[in-house]
Amino acid sequence: MDDAVNSTPGDTGPGRTTALLVVNRNSGTSDVTLDQLVDRFRQADVEVSAFFPEKPEEMEDLIRGRGADMDFIVLGGGDGTLNRAVPALLAAKRPVGILPMGTANDLARTLGIPADLEEAVSVILDRHIRPIDLGMVNGRPFFNVASVGFSVAIARFHKGERKRLLGLLSYPLSWLDAYRTHRSFRATIACDDTVTTCRCVQLVWATDGITAAG
Repeated sequence: MDDAVNSTPGDTGPGRTTALLVVNRNSGTSDVTLDQLVDRFRQADVEVSAFFPEKPEEMEDLIRGRGADMDFIVLGGGDGTLNRAVPALLAAKRPVGILPMGTANDLARTLGIPADLEEAVSVILDRHIRPIDLGMVNGRPFFNVASVGFSVAIARFHKGERKRLLGLLSYPLSWLDAYRTHRSFRATIACDDTVTTCRCVQLVWATDGITAAG
């Protein structure tokens, strides 16, 4: 685990705001360094414990181990990072700030969080706090959307060196690879008193409903 910048608990004075900053090293690309982000928070009188873990499970352990002791948590990464961290964030029971550092940043865009990290930090420091809905699939909570089918096939190809080097431009190549290998499937959807059976290539659970693409 890489503890790039770790504030000393003894430096926190009475009434001092504290934050846990966790940035997924493997999420997208950014010209902003961890030190720059920490400096931005400290300029606003926020004492930061900042970490830049290499593995997703380390990110979750950090949130579970340290998040509840902070006033708020700031998570830097893409949609995969955010969804993986949901159980740990719920356990910490602290407000969460988002630094959109992935390739798509669907949740951040849905919430109107700026893609520019400096502006995203300003949103957090201005304390724009609001509740949002979570979904649940197979006992696991998720932000925004969960899916079965074609988008999952795309995600299997959208990773590694291709994702790191091309960013958003890797999606068309991943789409083509998924198109060549993916097959439709039959799904039965039960909602209240209505049961629907269909053959589709994509099934999406959003926090406000279900969509099937045939």
